[in-house]
Amino acid sequence: MQTAPSPPVRSADPVVLLVEDDPAHQVLVAAELEPAGVHVAPVDTMFGALEMLALQRGAFDVVVVDLGLPDIDGMNSLETILQAVGVPVIVHSGSVEPELAERARRIGAASVVPKDAGPDALLAAVEEVLGDRPAPLLGVPAGMGTEPVAADFEEAARRTLEFLQAHVPMGAWMVTRVVGEDWVVLDAVGQGYDVAPNSVLRWSDSFCSRMVEGEGPNVTTAASELPVYRQAPVFDQLDIETYVGLPLAIEGEGLFGTLCGIDPERSTVPLDTLEPFLLHIADLLTTALALDLERDRLQRRLDLAKVASRTDALTGLPNRRAFDLLLKLEEARCRRFGSSATILVMDLDGLKVRNDTEGHAAGDGYLRAAGAALSSVVRASDMAFRIGGDEFAVIAAPAPAVPETLVSRVNKALATGGVEASVGIATRRPDESLDDVLSRADERMYDLKRRRSTREGHSPAG
Repeated sequence: MQTAPSPPVRSADPVVLLVEDDPAHQVLVAAELEPAGVHVAPVDTMFGALEMLALQRGAFDVVVVDLGLPDIDGMNSLETILQAVGVPVIVHSGSVEPELAERARRIGAASVVPKDAGPDALLAAVEEVLGDRPAPLLGVPAGMGTEPVAADFEEAARRTLEFLQAHVPMGAWMVTRVVGEDWVVLDAVGQGYDVAPNSVLRWSDSFCSRMVEGEGPNVTTAASELPVYRQAPVFDQLDIETYVGLPLAIEGEGLFGTLCGIDPERSTVPLDTLEPFLLHIADLLTTALALDLERDRLQRRLDLAKVASRTDALTGLPNRRAFDLLLKLEEARCRRFGSSATILVMDLDGLKVRNDTEGHAAGDGYLRAAGAALSSVVRASDMAFRIGGDEFAVIAAPAPAVPETLVSRVNKALATGGVEASVGIATRRPDESLDDVLSRADERMYDLKRRRSTREGHSPAG
């Protein structure tokens, strides 16, 4: 028998969520507030704050936020936390200029207290905003503020699913990613269905594809009575009666995927009443996703710079060690976000003959021309490599919308540079590794090389 989730709980004493990355200042704030009966729950990133707010909804009376956090800073910190909470927010940062303080108040800060404001200044601000605090509810959630925060979106998604399964039990709760026509399960909990991480379904077959188009509701306990859901192929594939679908869409980037719950029975949990709460959970998870994606974009720039420093002396392109390193980094990225990537491999035709007949200087020039042609057509987010004697490669991430256009651009640039080569390309499927993608690209390249050699009547060895 399914039961409704317990209402949010709060202690008789007020609880402050402190978003502060300096451990020493966390101790100072606790020393100022705790003796006055104000509990302090510290987190050191905005990501951790959003997770705490999602998983312990209703537990906090005030949020105190620093404007210099490691994952987001300035007014972005204040704007992000204000979107996530319905309680007063106090800015507690370094020396705050009057113009900055005024702007913070206009945005919605209840108070602005510089860290150098003197003893008990923060306590006075907290007590002031608590003046209209509602009557307390029951006990503080066990372990609040003691568990480590999620390191990234992957961990935040897992904790969100476990929280929902504990409080709104379903046959399965899933976080999904839409990649073209694929609906990829990034993570899942529950025993009601044979749905595991990295499972792939057709997006157009799903309830969620209809939900995001506004054709069906976010929540229903009677999917069989709604033609829009009853006629979806997944209805017969998975036997779904209760459905919760919540879009994970990032402003300016579009739909990432969904937070989805399904069950073969009609749920006895009052899902209609809980729908605003569930939408709030999805919004917070989306915010965590957006922060992690932005952090990952910055990290990828560092990764590309690190990889680019390992170069092949002749062509100036990153070498095989650099290729192996970026392949490993992109593999982790693909697994974490369900992202796509394309690998192109290229083997020069006729290099050995050129070396034998024209000399190695001519062969070196041929290799440099090939490297220059390849470099001229890749995007800023891609990287070209020389991975062997006459072998080159490109890692393109995210995958081009039409990967074959990359082959066309490469072939055109090679022809312009007077270079002949056999090219193979493959794009990651949701259920395979990048090593698998590399193997498929190699197979296609060698197949093309063999067919060319057969037509021309000589060995494919180069």
